Amino acid sequence: MQDRLKPIDLLQLRSTRQPVLLRELATNNAAFNGSDIADVAHYLCLLHGRYPGLMDSLADRMVASGDNFFSELAERFTAERRLLTDLTVAAGPIGRLLGEDRSMNIVEQLRVSIDLLARSDREGCALGAAAAMLTEWKHIRPALNAVASRLSVKTTGFDHDALSTQMLERVASYPEKRHQRAIAFGVKQLCHQHEQFWLLLNNRCAARRAALHG
Repeated sequence: MQDRLKPIDLLQLRSTRQPVLLRELATNNAAFNGSDIADVAHYLCLLHGRYPGLMDSLADRMVASGDNFFSELAERFTAERRLLTDLTVAAGPIGRLLGEDRSMNIVEQLRVSIDLLARSDREGCALGAAAAMLTEWKHIRPALNAVASRLSVKTTGFDHDALSTQMLERVASYPEKRHQRAIAFGVKQLCHQHEQFWLLLNNRCAARRAALHG
């Protein structure tokens, strides 16, 4: 069914789907131990904490359009990268689990896949991936805020609703079917990478708890 949905419909559907781990971090992070928190901070920083990020690549690509929105969005995510770095430092080292190297390799592969989306020559693909990233941040940021509060790390505001509205306007400005297909592809691929990421972290959290109670 999702194959028939337009990019905006995909994004709106995705905005209603919050990974369980993120919801629990945002609403009940006291249930997580320090190793769980460090895990989330370190791996999320590995996935999205490097420069250039997805938003930086898109901003560079859109310079010729004269639309300042994309450079402003890149600046906002530069601040988000700083937050990820601050949380990683404050959380301390991760507790190693069996298969740690494999986990690192999986996240590194996910990061490479996202970089490929950002650099895709298919017009609209990078835009779709960035739009999905912004949609995902609707659920990621509250979890980061809760973790930051726990670790006494200062945060800045992030006006997701305003940024999302502007992003949807840009997505809608590409009416041609080939562009819409490319945007939809970018949306679905970015969401797929994130699904794999949160599945990995959820499994790591479950393995850590099983080890503690085993």
